[in-house]
Amino acid sequence: KIRYKDIRTFSKKKGEFNAFLTNLKDKIRTNKATFRDKEDRIGFLFRSLKGKACKTLKTYYIKDSVYC
Repeated sequence: KIRYKDIRTFSKKKGEFNAFLTNLKDKIRTNKATFRDKEDRIGFLFRSLKGKACKTLKTYYIKDSVYC
């Protein structure tokens, strides 16, 4: 079983987004016991974002988010 290391927090560099997304998917896929449901996965996504990236997602996902 492959264990993926913790992913880097993503802020806004477009050139780093594809690698971030791949790492995020791999982390969630390999830690199914930790990320059991949608709420766990979305929470991890928000904790993996910072700054403008988090604020941008927040406007599309949750109006009053506790994640950012």
